[in-house]
Amino acid sequence: DVLGGLIGALLAQRVAPYEAALAGVYLHGLAADTLSANGTGPAGLTAGELAPMVRTLINRLFYPSARADI
Repeated sequence: DVLGGLIGALLAQRVAPYEAALAGVYLHGLAADTLSANGTGPAGLTAGELAPMVRTLINRLFYPSARADI
């Protein structure tokens, strides 16, 4: 599950549990919303589509100068 993986990865990086849960849920939802807005899903949206979008969003948040259009 993408959400569980996100939260687990954040916890492994020593993010506080509550903050890891908040950030994981936010990124998971934002990735799904972004894919849906671009014509993928919402029905049939897969983990294989969601995970790369999460990576794109994290890069956009932390490295805005390298931002690629979504």
